[in-house]
Amino acid sequence: SHARHIHFHAYGIPLMRAVTFFSVWVVLVAIISAGVLNWLAWNGPVATGFIAKGACSAVFVSQRSFEDVLHDDVLPTHPLFPFFHTLGFLQIVQEQEAGFGSVAVTIGGSYESKATYRPGYGCALHVSQADSKKTYNSKGKKRQTVDQWPVGDEVDASGFHTGVQKILEDYIAANNATFQTRQLAVVHKGKLIGEASMSKYPSTMPLAGWSMTKSLVNTVIGMLVHEGKLDIKQSQLFPEWTSRGDVRGKITIENLLHMSSGLSWDEVYGKFSPATVMLFMSNSTARAAIARGLEALPGKHFEYSSGSSNILGHIAREKIGSGEDMLDYFYSKLAHKIGAHHTHVEPDAAGDVVFSSFSFAPARDYARFGLLYLQDGVWEGDRILPEGWVEQSFAPAPASNNLYASQFWLPQPRQLRDGIPADAALMNGFKGQTVVISRANDLVFVRLGFNGKEFPEAADGALVKKIIDALQ
Repeated sequence: SHARHIHFHAYGIPLMRAVTFFSVWVVLVAIISAGVLNWLAWNGPVATGFIAKGACSAVFVSQRSFEDVLHDDVLPTHPLFPFFHTLGFLQIVQEQEAGFGSVAVTIGGSYESKATYRPGYGCALHVSQADSKKTYNSKGKKRQTVDQWPVGDEVDASGFHTGVQKILEDYIAANNATFQTRQLAVVHKGKLIGEASMSKYPSTMPLAGWSMTKSLVNTVIGMLVHEGKLDIKQSQLFPEWTSRGDVRGKITIENLLHMSSGLSWDEVYGKFSPATVMLFMSNSTARAAIARGLEALPGKHFEYSSGSSNILGHIAREKIGSGEDMLDYFYSKLAHKIGAHHTHVEPDAAGDVVFSSFSFAPARDYARFGLLYLQDGVWEGDRILPEGWVEQSFAPAPASNNLYASQFWLPQPRQLRDGIPADAALMNGFKGQTVVISRANDLVFVRLGFNGKEFPEAADGALVKKIIDALQ
């Protein structure tokens, strides 16, 4: 008995330790696995759609290398992505053939999304086999890009403001791993007075504007108002909103412009939400948004919503014609007319331009859109937007508590403290895209990049103040 007792002490404790260690290890693995599975259940279809669509557009529209897109855009987006990718749990496959292309993404073998590139259309998710080989050729007559900016792309750097140019170049040089400014441009008194870019992102490369695209749909709606085809007080917008007792029938175009439609919405990314289901899991972004119920009376409650912008795009398309007619209208009557020849907007699989999110343009093109607003909607003597449209577009939306205007943001207290002009209107987008338009300073400032700062505080007020001070 004594011998057996000693034997237990000699061998039993390490054995017990091993059993305990093994049990802890099993529990840890179970917890991690459960966490990953839980994350996947909440995020899998959204994550694959987000990666596939973003990578497809970056490779085929911006014409960046697949390796750069993976390293600079995809893997830094979520702390789990590099880990998943190293383990082979996240697979991203690019294919290219005779001008067409695709990016397919799978996570854990069970969640898959594929974005298809079609020349002229750009990239879209959920494209049917029958539509996968369609191409679009713009009927809009492109001007010669050899003309001087803003008509063409010739830029005489000798005319740049030396102080402003140095500020921009220094700002780009200060990039770090978590804050990457890719392109900058400044327009003052109608002239491009400075621009700078990282060598990987030359000044004519179109980059993602994300939610800055919302300001473009405001422009298209304004053009249709100018042509007498729309009235922003119009309600009864869709048959499915007009059945008896459906308060959605009272929603006006103006409510949608003001993000005050009352439609139930949650603008969060990285998991299932109305925004991500619409953008990454629906073949018709507009239909996904139109189907939402009400959470408040129209005009009474501000709720920032990518759905509202896509509904506006659909209203515009219905006035103009087919999806191709919408593209013709956008390029010939707006983008190419103002010299923005490197600007692209992408329709979804149903043919509606995704005006909430999917525009691509270099900083100097976004600057042209800003300049159109500085010039009260007039370009080279032609009135593109109705008189008073710019004033109305920059006026605070009644329900927004001075946060928002009509598909433009207004400067927030912190931005004002940092130096954003009080009269400014801002186009803001995911990962720090911004255009600052200040009529008081006759200035447009554009910043495109990739960072962790979220809108509506993407614009660097200190940088804008430095530029304005240099112009005094």
